Formats: sequence, C-alpha cells, structure tokens
Amino acid sequence: MEHIKLSDIIHACLDFKLNPSEEAEEEINRYINQLEVKTYLPLTNKEFATICILGCIPEKADAGEAALNIEAGKVFYGILQYVVNLDIDISYGLIAPAMIDALYEFGVIDYILDFCEKDIERLWKMLDEILTFANIQKIVEIPNLMSDEKLEEVAKAIKDFRTELTPEMLERLKTISTNVSDEFQTLKETVATTVHDAVMDKAYNELQGKPEDAVLEEEAEEEVKEEKTEEIIN
Repeated sequence: MEHIKLSDIIHACLDFKLNPSEEAEEEINRYINQLEVKTYLPLTNKEFATICILGCIPEKADAGEAALNIEAGKVFYGILQYVVNLDIDISYGLIAPAMIDALYEFGVIDYILDFCEKDIERLWKMLDEILTFANIQKIVEIPNLMSDEKLEEVAKAIKDFRTELTPEMLERLKTISTNVSDEFQTLKETVATTVHDAVMDKAYNELQGKPEDAVLEEEAEEEVKEEKTEEIIN
C-alpha cells in the first residue's frame, strides 16, 4: 500500500489551478485513484474528531469565523481521517481556506465521500448533538447563575419589549409568521438565531459584571471592522 502525502495532493491541485495542463490534471487523478478509503470510523475516533473540530474555533471568533473554522476542521479532522494511506503532513494551523477549496474543487473530497458518505453523516450528527447539548447547558445555567434581582430585570425587559410593540409591528410579524415560503422560513430562522445570540450575549455580559459602556465600546469596534471589511470588498 503506497502512502500519499496530503501536501503533495494540495500542491498538485494548486499547481493545476495556477498552471492548468493535462499533465497536472493527470497527476491529481493519479493521487486520487491511489487513495484507500474506509467506510466506517469507530465511535472513539468519531468522538476524538468532534473534539478536534470544535477545538478549531478561535476563542473570540465571530459567527462567520467560527463557521469557516468548523468547515475546515470537518475536512481536516473528519473527512480526511477516512483515508487509510494518507499521511497528513501538514498541521491544521497551516491549512488555509484555499487549500480546502482546492480539495473540493478538484474532486478529492467527493472521491472520499463516495466511500464513507453514510458513516460520515453519523459523525456530523454527533457534532450537531454536542453543539445542541452545549447550547442547552448555557440556557439551563443562566437562571441558576442569576440572582432574584437579575431575574426581575429580565422579566422587566421582556415586559418593556411587549409594551413597545405597535399594532403595525404586530401585523408585520403576523404576516411573516403565516408565510410558508422557503425564503420567509429562512428569514424567520435567521431572525430567531440573531435574537437568541443577542439575548445570550447580553445575559453573559451582565453575569460577568461587564459594564454596559464596555459592551457598547466592543460593539462599536466590531462595526468599524465590518465597515472597513466592506470597503475592502467593494
């Protein structure tokens, strides 16, 4: 059984992207056809993979950065682990998004998934269950960490929100809630997630005793970063 280096595959893919040629394409296909893929990953290996994937998320990552790192981790610690004769000679810290894109673009990932797609769905399910469990734990812990005074403040905030709703706002919310199109379903889920994240962040900031001014300052800094990013993109 011939062992293949991950760095050689990535180099071949990137080389073809920069200098397309029949020889470069043949080299990629030669590497792909030499890969030996197993159809099942033991549960202990799946458990280790989920821990590594979640460990890819930087401590202070925003939603976009977290999602990007999870996807990269799923390839590096998940999909590639099914290849028996692959020498992973690159550390995760050196993996760039362009490398992950190249593995997808030139069929390396699809070739692997053809053999293990059914079992890897089990791995993704385990990962989702861990994320769900972690979120539930946060929700359960918040009331236990709050004093009676904090709970009263939360109740007041909810009451104030209800009293600020105008008939026009309620009518618009009703229209959205009764619309069953895919676009509106996506909108509702996005809004729900955004509201949930905002509430959770505020609750944790308060529990940690973080001053409101400090929170507003952090938010202002994030807005400046986003504006600069948009200027660069545009």
